[in-house]
Amino acid sequence: MKKSYFLGLVMACAISFGLTERLAAQSPVKLSIGLEGGIPTGDASDIYSAAGGVSLNVRVPLPLTNLDVIGSVGYQQWFVKGDFKDTFENLGFNISNFGFLPIKAGLRYGFGFTPLYVKFDLGPAITIKEAIEGGDSGTAMTYSPGLGAKLGPLEAELKYDIYSKDGTQSFVGLKLSYYLF
Repeated sequence: MKKSYFLGLVMACAISFGLTERLAAQSPVKLSIGLEGGIPTGDASDIYSAAGGVSLNVRVPLPLTNLDVIGSVGYQQWFVKGDFKDTFENLGFNISNFGFLPIKAGLRYGFGFTPLYVKFDLGPAITIKEAIEGGDSGTAMTYSPGLGAKLGPLEAELKYDIYSKDGTQSFVGLKLSYYLF
């Protein structure tokens, strides 16, 4: 009896795996995971030395166009410069790195049969302090134009992220993504 249950479970898993693989191959929806890093620009470069993060990205092609609907959710960390941090700690303030949870949606346009594309996405960026501690640090609005190329299962994108809340902070960065399917 146990053998037949086990055999049934193995067969169900095999069929499920096969169907999942087949649907992923036929699905127009593309899912990727990305790593990004950048250098702060403008006023942000006075305080932060670098920014980096990870994201989960989805891309859905619109039929009969070179246009895709895109979306992403991720985590970004902005790293405070050591000398800036030391100066404020000497004054009695504790300054730490700053984290965001950006949730973005937008459009991406591919240039015909080339691997090149341009994209623009936007959305809220919830601060980690607000998300974890329920603090009142607020949500920023983020905008992100970019230019990229798809190279097989990999994608490389030059991007410019702008965070807007009581002023703006921005960085120029590179995002590398790997398509899961």
